[in-house]
This record gives sequence, structure tokens and C-alpha cells, in this order.
Amino acid sequence: WIDNGLLNSNTMKYSGNKGMLLENCLFWELYRRYGNIYNTNIYYYTEVSSECDFIVYPEGGQAIPVQICWSLENPETKQREIKGLLKACAYCKVDNGWIITAEEDDELALEGVNISVKAAWKWMIE
Repeated sequence: WIDNGLLNSNTMKYSGNKGMLLENCLFWELYRRYGNIYNTNIYYYTEVSSECDFIVYPEGGQAIPVQICWSLENPETKQREIKGLLKACAYCKVDNGWIITAEEDDELALEGVNISVKAAWKWMIE
């Protein structure tokens, strides 16, 4: 994970990938909120059929599975992001997770999990 300016200036393939830039930006915000100089407290979850971008472990709190996605408008993208988040929630034994997008806000309840879909700009100023 590096600064978005460096990412864009050194690699042409990333310049059009808004989702990757958003994910990179939000990683650093998660690190500022939940990390420290000894441990990031942020992990990646993957298994054969799904993945979750981040699992954050706040000091003294429950794990927070987090998916980062530019938009959930495409049904296939929405299904993939939710599937990964639900698997991560089951793995962490938690019933709340976040999907952070560029602009969308919503609240979903699926398979006993409360999913907060949050616009990145709103989440960053909370």
C-alpha cells in the first residue's frame, strides 16, 4: 500500500482503476483509526471462493470485516462483495460488517448479519 499520487505517477495501469485507488485510500484511513506503530490491526481474509478486503481488530473491540467497492450498482459485483463479507463475518463470529463505496448508503440484513453500506466521504468524516 502506497500513496495514491505515487501509485498513479509510477504505474499507468492503476490510473483508471478508481476502485483500487479508493481501497488504497481507505486502507490508510483504517490504519490511522485502528493501527499503531507496532501493529496495523488490519488483515486480509481469503478462501477458495471469496475474499474480504480488510478485517480490522480495534483495540479491545470486536473484529470489523470491511469490503471496499467503488459501486454496488452491478448485481454481480454486489453479490461478490456481500458473499465475501458474509464469509468474513462468519469466520470472525461477528454479526456486523461494512461495505464502503464511493457514493452509496444502505443498510442490509442478510443471514443474520447487519451490513452497513457507507459512502466513503461520509465515513471518513464520522
